[in-house]
Amino acid sequence: MQTIQTAPAFRGDAVVRILGSRLEVAQATAVSTAAEAPRLSIVVLPFDDLRGLPELDHLVDGITQSLTTDLSRIPDALVIACNTAFTYKGKAVDVKQVGRELGVRYALEGSVLCDSGQLRVNVRLVDAESGAHVWAERFDRGPGELFEVQDEIVAHLARAMDAQLTEAEARRAERSADPDALGLVFRGWAAFNRRHDPSNLLLAERFFDEALALAPNNARALVGLASAKLAFAANYSTDDRATYLSAAEAAALKAMALAPNEARAHGALAWVYMATNRPELGIAQAERSLALDRNLAPSYAAIGWAKPMLGRAEETEGHIVQAFRLSPRDTFAYIWCHVAGVAKLALGRDEEAVAWLRRAVEANRMYPMAQFTLAAALAQQGKTAEARALAATGLALVPSFSVRRYREGAPGDNPVYLAYRQHIYVGLLKAGVPADSDESVPAGTLPLAPALTPSAPSSQNAWSFPEFAAALKGALRDYSRVDLLAGNPLLRSRLVAGRGPVTAASLQGLLSETVGTLFASPRDEKLRRVIELTYFRPAPKQEAAADRLGLSFGTYRRHLTTALGRLARWLWQQERGKPA
Repeated sequence: MQTIQTAPAFRGDAVVRILGSRLEVAQATAVSTAAEAPRLSIVVLPFDDLRGLPELDHLVDGITQSLTTDLSRIPDALVIACNTAFTYKGKAVDVKQVGRELGVRYALEGSVLCDSGQLRVNVRLVDAESGAHVWAERFDRGPGELFEVQDEIVAHLARAMDAQLTEAEARRAERSADPDALGLVFRGWAAFNRRHDPSNLLLAERFFDEALALAPNNARALVGLASAKLAFAANYSTDDRATYLSAAEAAALKAMALAPNEARAHGALAWVYMATNRPELGIAQAERSLALDRNLAPSYAAIGWAKPMLGRAEETEGHIVQAFRLSPRDTFAYIWCHVAGVAKLALGRDEEAVAWLRRAVEANRMYPMAQFTLAAALAQQGKTAEARALAATGLALVPSFSVRRYREGAPGDNPVYLAYRQHIYVGLLKAGVPADSDESVPAGTLPLAPALTPSAPSSQNAWSFPEFAAALKGALRDYSRVDLLAGNPLLRSRLVAGRGPVTAASLQGLLSETVGTLFASPRDEKLRRVIELTYFRPAPKQEAAADRLGLSFGTYRRHLTTALGRLARWLWQQERGKPA
């Protein structure tokens, strides 16, 4: 945030949040009163206390001051400082006149009413050029600490204002015969905010690409491009998810390099890390984004998404509730409801999961993953007709979706996380989602358990897939340590017993031969080499293995996740298919 001394046409200082060249634009506008007001320029006029209670005066003024500060965090926004805005306090104002005096496009008016301990805040976003109302909102809050109430109100309004200003500027840009880079950025974000079906995400991506063709270092366009590509991959709209996720990571990292303190860049990278089996790094980036912008509600939801991947799904709901407290009517609320529903499925609480997932579908019927996940949950409850209808809706949005694609795109490898995913795979098949030509869900899938460990089963027939997958991962990790491999539960499997003497060498032979056979195709060469350089000829660190393969670390991790998933499923099917 920066203060700019203005020409006489401005009354006071203009507080500006600047990205790239926006400082030059703001300065040029200040010099010429005839120039068009800068985009995303706004004044928060002093809120009115409708009862005129002296004891509430500091609360009412505090809302105005805090909202001015928080709106200044919006990229490219120019927000008139409070010392200027307060010169209008207690006066009847003509918003169009205020717009001309201050050189802004928008004004935010508000009022506060306190009645029997209940607070009601009404706000109106007004187009200062035409005087037309762009948006209005009412916020009700019960009794509580005044500062806590103030913070909640301000956070809610700031988040909503961000979306509304972007939408308003996108509509202006649509009317332009020759939109510039910033206009294209607004159109991209407006498209992204509306819904996350594949066609709309591709439209948003196109706008961001066009903006970057005009301004390659526009950080907000880069964040938008990262977000659109990530969402497209997260919807399982393509088999080439690795390419989209890699491009999303590159765009987010470039945005961070250009604007290290841009909260949205850290937030976008958080979601990318979580989609690529790096939940701890994702949480760190989400927390950094919140340190930079306390109102970035999606970052709370991102932390909630990471928790099931770490086997801590019981913590998710608290983060989702916090996101909703900041932004109860957020444009991304359907994603947050989906995240909460997924966490409930991971805990085996299917009824609660269905309730959250229904909210997700009702909030946005164009979001395919909510349709698919709710279909799976209902199918497992025996509600087949409704499940099939939901699955059909999801397939209309993403015709190429399949159980194989969903399974191979699992962003985590925690055993508890994999167990809940197995639950969904079976539900998807029951709901009529195609399995795909060469894959099927293992016949031995078991229901969810509250906790799963890689300890050895009590008998051969006691294996569950999560236990088997955890034992396999342990065997790969200890491949070169015969002393550790000798205690691996896989030595009790039918696969090893069928090879003759049950020894660590037999298990080594099983693993190396299976990898060689399963990934023998030239198109699977990278998967084979990832396994070999990670486990059979390991580098000191995984980063070094990625370097040996000539891959970015993100791409390496995605290949490793895919390879481990296919290897586990193949061996599991062989284990279950042999006679006892």
